[in-house]
Amino acid sequence: MVRPLHAPERPLRPSGDFGQNAAADGRRGEPACGAEYEAWVLRTVRLVARALGAPPAQVHPISAGVLDALLTASEEAGDLEPDAADDLAQANSIFVWEPGGGRPPVDAVVEVSVTAKSGDVDRAGARAHVLAKTGVASRAVALSDAVD
Repeated sequence: MVRPLHAPERPLRPSGDFGQNAAADGRRGEPACGAEYEAWVLRTVRLVARALGAPPAQVHPISAGVLDALLTASEEAGDLEPDAADDLAQANSIFVWEPGGGRPPVDAVVEVSVTAKSGDVDRAGARAHVLAKTGVASRAVALSDAVD
């Protein structure tokens, strides 16, 4: 389990416990909180793939260009209101799971928070619902170190 640490009197850095356990679990460079935590969690597809129950090789982040094209086309077709499209574009990330074998891709709206609250989970669900209006299969994923 990731244990971020941030104390106002100290700069952001991995906790002492993490450093002591780094050799045992193989992780290094863990950030402490906020945007750094988000970037650290989303640096690979592994955690998103695990949340989806998918092999990491079948999961990849959607590019900004592809997302913009999808949202623009959906707005022009009347499937999405501009405010809904803009809100979806503010998701922490969107990943695509391509399971193969004739099964359709699944887009995952990912919200990352050091400490997840019900609002984080609700936001991911609402954004996944909006994404589904574009005609793709979608799931909500909330990744966190702790739940509040």
